[in-house]
Amino acid sequence: MPIYDANTPPNAGTWFGPPTSGAPSGGPCLLEPAVGALFPNNWTRPRFQLAGASGQNLFEIRLHVKDEANDLVVYTSSSTWTMPRDMWASLASHIQDTPITVTVRGLDATASNPSPALGSSGTFTIAPASAAGAMVYWSTSAFDNQAMNTQLEGFHVGEETVVTALQTNQVQQKVRATWGSSLSKQSAPVQCIGCHTSTPDGASVAFNAQWPWPSAFASIQAQSTDAAASTVGQVPGFLTAAAQSNLSPNIGGAYSTGDVQKYMLGIQTFSKAHFQPGDRVVVTTKGSAWYRTSDTDPGTATGVVARLWWFDLETTSMASDVSNLGTGQGEIPRQGDSASAAAPNWSHDGTKIVYASTDTGAEDGRMGKGTSDLAIVPYNDKQGGAVTKVPGASESAYEEYYPAFSADDSLIAFNRVASGLSMYIQPAAEVYVIPAAGGTATRLAANDPVACSGAVAGQLQNTWPKWAPAATTASNGKTYHWLIFSSTRAGGGKAQLYVTGVVVDGAGKVETFPAIYLWNQDPGRHNLIPAWDVFQIPPAPIQ
Repeated sequence: MPIYDANTPPNAGTWFGPPTSGAPSGGPCLLEPAVGALFPNNWTRPRFQLAGASGQNLFEIRLHVKDEANDLVVYTSSSTWTMPRDMWASLASHIQDTPITVTVRGLDATASNPSPALGSSGTFTIAPASAAGAMVYWSTSAFDNQAMNTQLEGFHVGEETVVTALQTNQVQQKVRATWGSSLSKQSAPVQCIGCHTSTPDGASVAFNAQWPWPSAFASIQAQSTDAAASTVGQVPGFLTAAAQSNLSPNIGGAYSTGDVQKYMLGIQTFSKAHFQPGDRVVVTTKGSAWYRTSDTDPGTATGVVARLWWFDLETTSMASDVSNLGTGQGEIPRQGDSASAAAPNWSHDGTKIVYASTDTGAEDGRMGKGTSDLAIVPYNDKQGGAVTKVPGASESAYEEYYPAFSADDSLIAFNRVASGLSMYIQPAAEVYVIPAAGGTATRLAANDPVACSGAVAGQLQNTWPKWAPAATTASNGKTYHWLIFSSTRAGGGKAQLYVTGVVVDGAGKVETFPAIYLWNQDPGRHNLIPAWDVFQIPPAPIQ
């Protein structure tokens, strides 16, 4: 029995006729879901988004599964149809690892003799595996160098709306940073939530605050049933006053123009293996090799080498300058690499750190024009060791950056651009994956937009890949990973979030898939810099 959407003529089915009737081309473009996409079996129900050809105002969506007695057929006058929840739950639980063929047709219902035209056709698949955790991402209406009052938004897998996870005015930790028009010698309120990451327990986020980019922490735990129990914005209980001070470098009591570049902090990273009482550590970078005043400023070299740096979050040792580190922080030596370190990511087992070995800036996560290769250094209880460039992700023809270990540490996702291009806000940026030990890098199919959308591959700023917090090996012997990233393919210049599957078979062969648009995000905002973990944010409201 066909589904007739609201305001759809009751005789729409007769206008379309048999499934293959009508013009063989000229029909609507199926924008969502992308043909070839792979869905986790607990994902948000799919939305079918169409772009009709000129004059088309009535559409048929047809789903066909081999060996099923009947097709699912929908007639709608809207360019958007979202599958009912109960229908998706049934489909996702019964039709797994089997291609679902979708075809769309369109016609002009006002014509004297309506005649359909065939549009997009292809398949999508529901995986025999689920996705875990929650996504928290940076959301702003103004994406530029002066963006303030930014916020974090998020949702759990399968939810259809989002919640505000953290706003700047909720952050209780103070930082030594700009306040108003001057650089504060004392503590100042956080004005900007920058590049962020989850603590391994999912209860808090660590992020860069406003210039000169100190690190700050804030709880994102909220109890939806008891507002009084919410801890959102509070300083985590493990973070000592001394650690807070160390994370806001204070050179001799005040920053000076010549010294500030030495102390800027970068992206933070944690490991489950080193986040427990008595061993609670964050790793970041310290120092900026490049100075720029705006996003368009080519900048100048500072002569500073950004170092890989650890901070003890439970320390009672406060450092006031580089000659008095105490026991609360220190450098992770990188033998054989004299370049700057940027965008580190710590393996979940705690044994190694992958980072971008670069000659460009590393402060607050922005990397400009310069050289960059992926490199790995052992953690070795803060002692570091010999650096190994990642084979296949340290190519002279490319710049590789923003690395991230998969949940099982078997893969690294990263950004890649051609040598000579700036890495920051780069339209040509694309996402690749590679075995953690190196090898052949695989370009994600998700880098490509829907063919009929008008978006152009290689101009979409696909960036900042982050993995789901778990990888699942299904009964078919394949391991299913999920990856989130941001892209400007939706149009209007706004970054939006997409998810894709990365599947590895028993022989180690990597298969990738087109991207799934997250239709629960606000399309009117810039949504980017995602993190995916076991975030303890409240459930999003049901609509």
